[in-house]
Amino acid sequence: MRDRAHMSHSLQFAEKDAVHGLAGLLYWLGNLDKKISARGFINAQSGTATYRALRVVELLGNGWIWLPLPVVVVMFSPRAALRHRALLLSLAVGFIFDIICLGIIKAIFRRPRPKYNAADGLHVLSDKWSFPSGHASRAFLIFALAVRHEKQRLGAFGVVLVLAWAATTSACRIMQGRHYAGDVLAGALLGLLEAAAVMYAPEKLQHALEQPLAGRLVAKSAAAKLSPGTVLRAAGRKLLRYTGY
Repeated sequence: MRDRAHMSHSLQFAEKDAVHGLAGLLYWLGNLDKKISARGFINAQSGTATYRALRVVELLGNGWIWLPLPVVVVMFSPRAALRHRALLLSLAVGFIFDIICLGIIKAIFRRPRPKYNAADGLHVLSDKWSFPSGHASRAFLIFALAVRHEKQRLGAFGVVLVLAWAATTSACRIMQGRHYAGDVLAGALLGLLEAAAVMYAPEKLQHALEQPLAGRLVAKSAAAKLSPGTVLRAAGRKLLRYTGY
């Protein structure tokens, strides 16, 4: 009995040591993350060229631009949407998946954003939390899906260009003080994992989603060919041929 009690106490002490050790490691990593991020922060003053450049990069990775993009392309350019329907469908599903994952993770960790730039920027709901970076996850989600579906069209230079955009967008989050470096790395990894989940979804599910979209796009393309402007141009060409011009 005494041996069992002694072993039980030993195990309890070992568990406490392990917990304290893990807590100490996380604390050290958190401090290191903050130090690296503070060094990467550029305190650009409003109105300067650096500030404007960082804001442009931030805007080009903003969800308010990318989230409605698949719908906008389908509505206003059905022919282009038909050619790139696999990419557009993957982006639409990926963006929704990304919002859900970000919302859950941010709500769980609740890591505050860096204090040195907390007031610069609009944060909605769980987006006020720092971990992980939504810009980074979205940028690398787009990169992975673009390479998966449009690699031949992009070519080697295009792939490098998209990767450079994703990396620059992510790095700018540190430069602006929006996120810590750890948030950005976690966001980039999350985006790649989300892209993998979308790309390797069951084929039946992909087919079930893509077929109705393809049918609608074909119908919209046919309707676009019969638009009033197209009909008038065709009639004009026939009239010119008839009159000998």
